[in-house]
Amino acid sequence: MSILVTFLAIFATVNGTILLGLVSPVSAYRSLSVERDIGENYLVFSDGAFENTTVYYGVCGRATEQTEKECIVRRVQANFSGGDPKEDECNIALRSESGGFITRDEIKIDALGKDRAIVRWYETPGHFGEKYHLRFTIVDFSNCKVKTTKLSKDLNRLIKKEHSPWNKGTNWQFSGYLYDDFNKPVYLKGEDDFEVVSFDLMDVKKTTVDAEGVASNVDTWLPYPTEPTVYEPLILSLSKDKGYLLFEIPPRNWPENHTLTVALIQPNGQRQNLTHIECTFPPLVSLANGLIGICAPQNFTMMKCTQFKLGDKEINWFSVSVILDSSGQKRAIYNLPEGKGFLTHFSTNFGRTDVFVGDKYLLKIGLDGKTKQFLDPDMRCKNEPVEAGFNKIFQDDQGNYCLSTTCVRVLYPNYDFESSYMKLHTKCFEPDDFKNVSKYEIISDGFLNKLVLE
Repeated sequence: MSILVTFLAIFATVNGTILLGLVSPVSAYRSLSVERDIGENYLVFSDGAFENTTVYYGVCGRATEQTEKECIVRRVQANFSGGDPKEDECNIALRSESGGFITRDEIKIDALGKDRAIVRWYETPGHFGEKYHLRFTIVDFSNCKVKTTKLSKDLNRLIKKEHSPWNKGTNWQFSGYLYDDFNKPVYLKGEDDFEVVSFDLMDVKKTTVDAEGVASNVDTWLPYPTEPTVYEPLILSLSKDKGYLLFEIPPRNWPENHTLTVALIQPNGQRQNLTHIECTFPPLVSLANGLIGICAPQNFTMMKCTQFKLGDKEINWFSVSVILDSSGQKRAIYNLPEGKGFLTHFSTNFGRTDVFVGDKYLLKIGLDGKTKQFLDPDMRCKNEPVEAGFNKIFQDDQGNYCLSTTCVRVLYPNYDFESSYMKLHTKCFEPDDFKNVSKYEIISDGFLNKLVLE
């Protein structure tokens, strides 16, 4: 049987539209759904706020010009038993110490280990061109203990030098906070403290926040000896003893391609370059199953991928044919164990009003770059009303492959506020649910891309 799926891609200046044909969805081995309606309050969320079947989110008032905000942060732990999910709730109070307003749209929440979450927020500066004031509030869900860092010019050094509250462009207005382009840091959990690592154009800065919310002096942890990059460098935490992975894409001389360099940054700050590859967009990364999986998009239909362990002497790259959007960022990858390759899924609908949908399949890719199997998980967020979608791929305790999608309502045209909500959907599939692929081909003709599956 032959299935022909036609993709019609009409790319605007920086955005794309992809129309996808239909293939019957697969029934999940097991699934769960959780929905929380927060009314006309403001929903606090981020792409780091959910892990598999656990979701963290916050609820604050919609008022913008406030020097104090009372919020509720929640952790929802869903399961496949069919019973109600376990839900924890803690109250927090964000209080400005500078007299500046608390920027509602910049309140973010991220998971931090088993029982904690970090709420990152800012106070507005008093004068044009000055920086925001950065604050962290740490919430322990085991006892609702809340600690907040003090106002500190030193802590403000973690904010990008070029950022000011007046430089947000049209893209931010369309996407809201969903892309989190306001200097998102990296967190590395310790026993009680945690490290915060942040890029500041020409270097990487780091501080440690202890269990009482006291931040150490911000240090220049890693000089960044290149020119400012086209794409902001990506840094991912490994562990306290292994350090971080650094992904950097320095400027290019036209018509040369961008070059992605992957480096290991050890806890003492020493750098070891691991591999490099030409790329067009920022990389996709998976650290699942003790492996480092990286895919570097080459164009709208091709990416170069590799999968290795720290210490491997050879790191080989292979080509994978897939449909990519105009930024390359909406596709997720997940390392499969034992040399089985990886899974990939297109994370559709990030709340953009000018993007319809993309490739909807969960694909199984071998280490030879060939697509081995596929299925349609039927996991989409809505366009009407506009929802933001965040996807995670993982393996459950029974060895099945699962896809979690969190859909949140956050964007309101013309500030016509309606009820906000958060929806979590998870589906797990058995290995036999995947269909074998004997033919996988993307045929490109201008903006018309055809995916042929047999």
